Amino acid sequence: MRQGLVCLVVVAGLARGATAAETWIEIRTTNFTVVSNAGESTARKTGIEFEQARAAYGKLWPWMLTTRIKPAIVVALKDEGAMRRWAPGFFEKSGVNWVSGWSEGADRLYLLLRTDARPAEQAVTPNYNLYRAYLRSVLSAGLERPFPEWLSNGLAGVLANISVYDKEILIGRPVPWELRQFSSHARLPLQAVLDARHDSPLLRDDNQRLQFDAQCYVLVHYLLFADRGAHAAKLTNFQRQWLAGASPDKALREGLGDYRAIEDVLPSYATRPVLSYAKYDTEAKIAAERPGARTLSPAEVAGLQAMVHVAMNRPVEAQGAIRAAREADPRLPASFDAEGLLADRDRDRPRAKEAYNQAVELGTTSSYSHYRAAQLMWTAQPDAAVLALMRRRLERAVELDPGDAAALSFLGETLVQQNEGQAALPHVQRAVALEPGRSYHRVALARVLFQLGRPEEARASAELGLRLAQDENERSNAERYLLFLGESARLAKERTRHEETEKLTDACQNGDAAACERILPDLERACGTEGRAPTCNYLAWLFRGGHGVTADLARAAVYLERACSAGDKKNACIEHAWMRLNGEGLAKDESKGAAALQGLCDEGVLDACTRLAISLVSKPAAADRRRAKTLFSRACEAGQQEACSMAKQIP
Repeated sequence: MRQGLVCLVVVAGLARGATAAETWIEIRTTNFTVVSNAGESTARKTGIEFEQARAAYGKLWPWMLTTRIKPAIVVALKDEGAMRRWAPGFFEKSGVNWVSGWSEGADRLYLLLRTDARPAEQAVTPNYNLYRAYLRSVLSAGLERPFPEWLSNGLAGVLANISVYDKEILIGRPVPWELRQFSSHARLPLQAVLDARHDSPLLRDDNQRLQFDAQCYVLVHYLLFADRGAHAAKLTNFQRQWLAGASPDKALREGLGDYRAIEDVLPSYATRPVLSYAKYDTEAKIAAERPGARTLSPAEVAGLQAMVHVAMNRPVEAQGAIRAAREADPRLPASFDAEGLLADRDRDRPRAKEAYNQAVELGTTSSYSHYRAAQLMWTAQPDAAVLALMRRRLERAVELDPGDAAALSFLGETLVQQNEGQAALPHVQRAVALEPGRSYHRVALARVLFQLGRPEEARASAELGLRLAQDENERSNAERYLLFLGESARLAKERTRHEETEKLTDACQNGDAAACERILPDLERACGTEGRAPTCNYLAWLFRGGHGVTADLARAAVYLERACSAGDKKNACIEHAWMRLNGEGLAKDESKGAAALQGLCDEGVLDACTRLAISLVSKPAAADRRRAKTLFSRACEAGQQEACSMAKQIP
């Protein structure tokens, strides 16, 4: 869970304390839920401001309006006392009062703001850090190839300073503390800033992060607004190159040109007395909206507060709020929603499963709880009843939040397990459209496409999922499925080859010389290199009898010898010995042939006993006939009826 603990706005002056009795109002706009104890008009005004800001961003990036991020809950608090109760961690650094802060939980993006104070810098919106967090989430989820850190960080920093007025919206007014940080501290080399990745020390070390943020801010502000927007085309070119798949070096070179020259002008740019920014008209339709309001019960407020505390990694306060919610209303689903989130934080799977199940049974309206309740039912081989219940829970999650991309993909995977790939396809396709930069959705789509008999498309989707992987779990998920696809392709190829071989074999057996000619190389490879006894026997049969090929007893004998060496005593070894004994394809050697048959007979290969007896019965010597009778009798006693009848014919 991510939190806005280091980039918050400092308040000028002291805040008022909280009143004893509070009324909490919930306002739902199209894209935001606002919860406030500062009155209905303030809650409504806050919701409209966030909608206007989102619409303004949509003018810059139209794709943003269709991008899915976690549901955003705006908690508009009336004073410092309320902020302290909801976000105690913000005040553990003494001497600082906070206007706004945010935290990203597993279920929602929580945006907290005070409505009673303005920043010391009047040109900076009080919601600066909230818009910044919102933009980072959008930029992370909305692109198939997320922007590099310097660009996403800089865009979020510059464009987060958006002020909504009655008739106009101002975007990108200078943020003084970013300019001061840039100018008053040792600057990082621009190349290091441009090369930074999400795991770079520049982003992980607090001190370096402040300077990194400031330099990203100044660079992007310059590219967007300097010299009346003269450099904006360079930034557009970079983005176009990047999204087309260009390497970082190529995108920088062909997009920004000589970006090292930019490094030289940034220090003077940051100290200019006047910097430009953008201006848009407000959306009249949004301004005219009056979303409905409802009063929240004390239990609902406590339940929401518990979820905020979980997101902010405050388990003690979260547990206290859960108890308060249950004391106020034992059957409120929100307390169990929060309990599940807290158990997930503690990695307590049984407790999480119980809590989410209870929330679902009580009729929770949290899409995430339905999703997690289904997810915690998963096993390697779920039976039909489990799959049916998982499907119902996921369908309910999607009904509650049609933009829940994770639930859509998991529903698709569940339908695949029910062999309903066609029904699964639109769900995972929507998940990909909502979050094109998420690896999981690409792999889920691959599973569906494979079941629908589209293996090449499945492989392409899984490969993209691997490229988009952000951590080891995502990487492993994509790699394992690619291994499965590779093995499936190999088996399918073998199966096709086997089926073709069977057809050719049948045709060859029926005397089709062309079929025999086509099949011989594969048969000889299987016999010689792989040592497959049945294949060697089949080749011997072909050449011994001239079935579709020119008869060749010598080659037949070679194949029988290979089959015998591969362990086929009952057929190949007997036939090879018989051919030697009779001089078929081999130099005739009765003693060696008979000895081989006797050896097999002694090992219990009764067909060898019978075959040796047949060779002896035609001999003129009485001793040979007696020996033949003995061999026939031995085979007869073992159940060979043919040997019995032959034994009776010998006097």
